Amino acid sequence: MTSKKKHILIVSQNFYPESFGINDIVADMVKKGFKVDVLTGLPNYPQGKFFKGYGLFKRGDKYYSGARLYRCVVFPRLRNSSIGISLNYASFASFASLKLLVLMFRKYDKVFAYEPSPLFQAIPALIIAKFKKCEKIIYVLDIWPDSVYSVIDIKYKFFRKWLKRYSANTYKKFDKLLITSRGIKGELVKLGIDEKKIIFLPQWLPKSGKCINYNPLKSEYDTTFNLVFTGNIGVPQNLGMLVDSAIKLKEYKDIRWIIVGDGDYLPAFKKQVKQNELDNIFVFEGRKPFSDIPMYYDIADGLLATLKDIDLFSKLIPAKIQAYMQSGKPILCAINGEGAQVVYDAQCGLVSPAGDVDKLTDNIVKLYNLSKKSREQMGQNGIKYSKDNFNREILLDKLAKILNS
Repeated sequence: MTSKKKHILIVSQNFYPESFGINDIVADMVKKGFKVDVLTGLPNYPQGKFFKGYGLFKRGDKYYSGARLYRCVVFPRLRNSSIGISLNYASFASFASLKLLVLMFRKYDKVFAYEPSPLFQAIPALIIAKFKKCEKIIYVLDIWPDSVYSVIDIKYKFFRKWLKRYSANTYKKFDKLLITSRGIKGELVKLGIDEKKIIFLPQWLPKSGKCINYNPLKSEYDTTFNLVFTGNIGVPQNLGMLVDSAIKLKEYKDIRWIIVGDGDYLPAFKKQVKQNELDNIFVFEGRKPFSDIPMYYDIADGLLATLKDIDLFSKLIPAKIQAYMQSGKPILCAINGEGAQVVYDAQCGLVSPAGDVDKLTDNIVKLYNLSKKSREQMGQNGIKYSKDNFNREILLDKLAKILNS
């Protein structure tokens, strides 16, 4: 792929064994001939405690798929408390910047910042790029400051003004900004970013590396109508509406709500289920390895995607939409804007507005009453649309060209 091996430094607070798209990017970059270093923290997402084999004096393996790893100390998220998350964000920005002292003697052609959240992780990327006088690229998966406001109701005008100025100044310092949905472009332009620097690069589904020859879940869920949610269980996902919908659907005794994932909203979610005496129809599977997720897609009759009714979310395509499409199963989404439009255009599911419990419930009943053949056609529509628009190989090749230019 490269005539001369370009040396890329990846800065990402989260990395393997945590499940993030950057893992797939790094493995592919090495395969294409790039020399890759990764500056990251100690893995503790999403449970808020260090993974087994990692700690203050245990940094894990030094290599991942041929990439050299440099891990810095971070403060764990501490069960995803507000204080824990804040300290986690601040500690990575601080200790990763100190870790640069080790990397200053290495030559880099480009610095690539992977930014779901927080934007503070861009700090060490900007510092070393300035010293190395090399191109700076950021993959914007979570637009600041809007994403902060979606989970924290900040009342102080001074702090909101500072956060907006900080975000704008940080984004402006990068030479290229890769975005996952076209709606983000307008928000960046509002912050004063030159639109010529913005490149559309949607997310894709990494290979699971696992074929389903035998699915032990099938015998357990073979006689039920299974609605499956996978992914982060946080406040933005608005999963409380699933409980409200389940209450309206109590007469449908064979519907099962299967929740796969973890997050800070999980305890409150479970409490809501218990208070409404829905324990017999909600199944909480907890956090599962990425390689196990296809088994849950396999038993699903419908895949759930929900978000809060917030303007920012209408400009995003949630990563789970691409994953759901490639599973070949119908999607039931209660989201607004670009993500909903993709499902509608692909004709791969049923769409309802964010937060509209009645419409979501109606769509569940509609899907329930559809023939198996009609549901399978929806799934096939999703696979085709995904291959045409979110093709992993094509998008990774596009990223490689950006890094090699």
